[in-house]
Amino acid sequence: MRRLGLLERLLPTVAPSGARAGVLQGDVARSIGLRGGTPVFVALGDNQASVLGSVREYEHTLIVNIGTGGQISARLEDCAFVPGLDTRPFPGGRYLLVGAGLTGGRSYAWLRDLFRAIGVAFFGARGDEDLYDAMTALAAAVPPGADGLCCEPLFTGSRRDPSRRGAFAGVGVANATPGHLARAVLEGMVEQFHQFFTSMAPVIGETRQLVGAGNGIRRNPVLAQILSRRFSLPLHRPVTTEQAATGAAMVAAVGCGTIGSLREAARYVRYEEVVEPE
Repeated sequence: MRRLGLLERLLPTVAPSGARAGVLQGDVARSIGLRGGTPVFVALGDNQASVLGSVREYEHTLIVNIGTGGQISARLEDCAFVPGLDTRPFPGGRYLLVGAGLTGGRSYAWLRDLFRAIGVAFFGARGDEDLYDAMTALAAAVPPGADGLCCEPLFTGSRRDPSRRGAFAGVGVANATPGHLARAVLEGMVEQFHQFFTSMAPVIGETRQLVGAGNGIRRNPVLAQILSRRFSLPLHRPVTTEQAATGAAMVAAVGCGTIGSLREAARYVRYEEVVEPE
């Protein structure tokens, strides 16, 4: 900054997530409907916030978050680097080892859009039908392995190689059905996360618990079952519907002293029913 002639006083001081940054000024507070003087704390990444809002016990735990994209994360006590994975800071002086992919809700949305286009072209559909529940019901009726149909759902590339594209393999007369396609896409999504897990396993050690966060898992019971089956672990789903917002609130609660520590805040995390491996 000094070599570029930039004034350091124009930029905020580097501070850890959860540190008090200041308070809301009157005009700003009124514009968003909050009380003037409300404390504001230094932010953190949405991946980290989602982990905080999802995990009760960090030791031996994997966290899979599926929204539009997805991540698989594990907390580390010490910094470590693994090719193909991200090492991200985590509150409390710790780290997250993260496999971040583009396969998630957008992959399932691609298949929905394909079915919508078929409906418009051949059956006079409007093209805006909500097909997710029907797709998931059809996928549930197909056995694990989709009768040999496999999908690599990299329809928009990967973070490491944006030029990559998706592929289906093992297509036959018996498995070229909407249900098989839906099942294969879901299993392909999970397989991408399991490949990340294979890379991180030597660093994170034994895994005993799997936590599933994000709307992709919460709204799709078949995806939750596939995850549990592939990782051979029960899948715990948080009762909260917005884990990142919950985690950010935890950081603020610790920052203002309402909760003593992030470890204490984790005790407030609750799980709904546990999905057992098929």
